[in-house]
Amino acid sequence: MNTQRIWTSLVALDLFYANLINDMINTFSLEIIDCDAFYNKESSNMSPDQTIAILQNTLSNKQYAEFEASALEFCITNEYIVLGKSWNCIKHLLAKHKKQFNKSNLQYLEALNNSYVSVYQIISVSEDRSIELQDMIEVDLPYTRIENKALCSKVKEKSFIATRLLQTETKAGNIEYQISNTILHLPDAVAQGSIDVIKIMMQAMNSPLIRENAGFDTPHNQLLQKKLWIKEILEHWYMHHCDKTVAPVFH
Repeated sequence: MNTQRIWTSLVALDLFYANLINDMINTFSLEIIDCDAFYNKESSNMSPDQTIAILQNTLSNKQYAEFEASALEFCITNEYIVLGKSWNCIKHLLAKHKKQFNKSNLQYLEALNNSYVSVYQIISVSEDRSIELQDMIEVDLPYTRIENKALCSKVKEKSFIATRLLQTETKAGNIEYQISNTILHLPDAVAQGSIDVIKIMMQAMNSPLIRENAGFDTPHNQLLQKKLWIKEILEHWYMHHCDKTVAPVFH
């Protein structure tokens, strides 16, 4: 299910929340473009059209499409306070508009909502259509093989990508993995810089005092923390394409 289909569905089904997500994407993008200006509220009055213009003037068409997919997927899977309550876009779609999606799309949306972006190294690329991935942040996880013929021609062994690994079920009841529309091709330095910062964040978040006081000891809250990894990855990726030096920033 591609990002355009998700966005088109949201606009058609619930314009109020589509506008809300559009504002969230703008906020997320401004934070990535210049986090100092964002936290100093120097960019708070910038419209979505102005933000898009900055991105399109900075990135190639291909890079902009990658950024756009990453931003949309983050915002529809993240949680926000809306009208005084915790709100998640995909949960909203599944609760209010479930009948508008077929079984395959429903399964994809649920898997997407339970995913997060990590940095993966390409372990092997088969000649036909499959790729073996290793998670470089949670290195104890087993290697995962996915079938993706299009990606096979775009990656090489030992290269890095940032993506979401989705777990779904086949008609036969078997577990299969696929990647989402977030696919960032990472130069070695960008991959390593992202990994280093996220591991430092994980060490801090996993300290007993912080886990207990901040509520990070529940699976749900741990997932929410992992969903924030894309900010660090995308910031390193964006600054690389802007030819700027990235200083570690902890969100």
